Amino acid sequence: MKCFKIFVAILVLYSMILNCFSIATASSFTDVTGNEEKMVEAVYELGLMAGYEDNLWMGNGNMTRAEFSVTLCRLKGMDDIGKTQRETDFSDVDSTHWASGYIQTAYELGMTKGYNDGTYRPNDNVKYEEAVMMLVCALGYEPYAQGQGTYPTGYLYTANLIGLTEGAGGTLGQDVTRMVVTTLIYNALDIPLMEKFPTDVGYTYRIYDGLEYKPKKTALSEYLGAVKLSGILTHNSISNDSLKENQVFLAISNNYQTRASLINYKYSEGNEIKLSIGETNAHEFLGRKVDVFVTFEENINQSPTVLVISESSHDENKLTVELHNIIKLEDKSGYYSVTYWENRDEEKIKTFYIDDDTTFYVNSQQTFSSRELADDINGVTNVFNDRFTTIEFTQSGTDTGTYDYNFAFVSVYENFVVEMVDTVSKKAHPISASPSDVSYIDFSEDSDCYLEIVDENGNNVHPFDLENYDVLTMQVTPFNYQNTSDIRSISATLANKSIDGTIVELDWSDKTVTINDTRYEIAPAYFYSMENLFDIYTTGTFYLDANNMITAFKETTADYTLYSTYFKDQDKVKISKIGNSTSITAYIEGANFTQSPINLGIIIAAYNSSNELVKMELSNYEETVLNADRGSLVWCTLDISDCTDVDYIKAFSVNNYTDMDPLLEESMYID
Repeated sequence: MKCFKIFVAILVLYSMILNCFSIATASSFTDVTGNEEKMVEAVYELGLMAGYEDNLWMGNGNMTRAEFSVTLCRLKGMDDIGKTQRETDFSDVDSTHWASGYIQTAYELGMTKGYNDGTYRPNDNVKYEEAVMMLVCALGYEPYAQGQGTYPTGYLYTANLIGLTEGAGGTLGQDVTRMVVTTLIYNALDIPLMEKFPTDVGYTYRIYDGLEYKPKKTALSEYLGAVKLSGILTHNSISNDSLKENQVFLAISNNYQTRASLINYKYSEGNEIKLSIGETNAHEFLGRKVDVFVTFEENINQSPTVLVISESSHDENKLTVELHNIIKLEDKSGYYSVTYWENRDEEKIKTFYIDDDTTFYVNSQQTFSSRELADDINGVTNVFNDRFTTIEFTQSGTDTGTYDYNFAFVSVYENFVVEMVDTVSKKAHPISASPSDVSYIDFSEDSDCYLEIVDENGNNVHPFDLENYDVLTMQVTPFNYQNTSDIRSISATLANKSIDGTIVELDWSDKTVTINDTRYEIAPAYFYSMENLFDIYTTGTFYLDANNMITAFKETTADYTLYSTYFKDQDKVKISKIGNSTSITAYIEGANFTQSPINLGIIIAAYNSSNELVKMELSNYEETVLNADRGSLVWCTLDISDCTDVDYIKAFSVNNYTDMDPLLEESMYID
């Protein structure tokens, strides 16, 4: 049995099963969702805007003219100068005003203006058209805007033309919100700058877009010392041993004509560049097409650092398939055909094609090939070991016409059904073994790895709050570890869901059961156990994982509460406690033991918290009953009413009363 040594990190797990485990920007702010996340993270990580206490962005709040002047100066790389308080040209802003340096700097750089009465009105909320005008000026487009009409028309027209207001949604004459400002600033980062350029007869204006005039100059590159890149994150430290844990490789598909690509060819499109992940979670985007802002280093020997990363919002052809629905993979010499069940109920089977060079990225950490997947699907190997697995196939780049998809992102997870949590030893014990043979989870602080647990609403869950029959649906990194030292982390979703009812229909060919009037799938790794346990009219509590699949069961009868079950072939060892009594019963029932004479017995033993034997009992022949329908029934009862310290119970089945060779073993912990 393997055990997990895991440090509990109190982090927000943004990824959950299926959609829950998908990669996304790890937002620092709890009130930001969706597409807003990448914009907020960018302006925050670049130091252009700050948030509020309690990790709030307050996107619906307003921004004063003084606050906006701070953002303008930071966008121009003038934060240090703006911090210095000084005299201003405005009658209502003296040198002691907290933003006097920012206001005067913005004014001197031509980004902002005051009013005709000589005031600046720093505490007034900035209007939408004012914010637009100031950013148009900051990007150098004021001469063009003035040629398009008077204020605010010419500035609004110009802003729309250069893409500044795209998606902002501001309203003329209204106070601008922080989210509108965030969108405007984000858009401004990569807009080509317009600069005044001297000529023989005076001067002209040039837009450094990287096409007509090179290199492309932006606020990001010229004022903030960063460049924007897009591409595929091809490797991290797990998929490539040559990389350190804080490094990744990015295959550049778009460098946006930045000056970096002119100074150093390694920034050129088509090249693969090594990046330091900095404070980001860039290593989790393995195989994804991403947009990144990185520090610009003219000396490429020092890896550029990722400042902000987000998955590209480009349209892709995508298809998600559960692994157990894939019927076969066939090598077609240059590509593979994939045949799968689209809908089992309607008996719909479909086929699509993948590139033979398709890389499969597993749990955003590991890679394997089309051939390895084919071997697993076709039964040559057993890589996934009955874990529940989904694969998202995507098409990135130009479709060759030969195949439909050339990238695949694999989510592999398994369930851990909690029997009890020991707050002293800091271990969580399972009701039954998981696919990885996990005998317990160790969440002590000196463990090598970490465990992140959230509920289905994204709220953190402390391991001490776990209860009997709670289901943890886990992604283990790496998923095919060989020993404890291989384990890096576990992301776990607490699926606190159960169904009370009776089985009214069984379909073992489809691995489903109907409880009351609803049909449920059985989690792949638990199917064979359930097949021996379930029968028509079986009544009890059925526990579901994060994908609403049955993964544990507690039978309901008038006589006892089932605490734990272990399966081997058709044989069952059960430990039960009768009501609130102090009697513990263990028994076996199975068709394998109908022979005579019967040499099968049970030992049931009680142990204290120091793992010392407190009391034990051995079944005898009279406690073995033959039943024509159910085979033999062997049981043993232990009374612990006279025991002062019982921590757990173990039951052993033995195949001979003389040598006591153990056949099966099960245990349960006593509250």
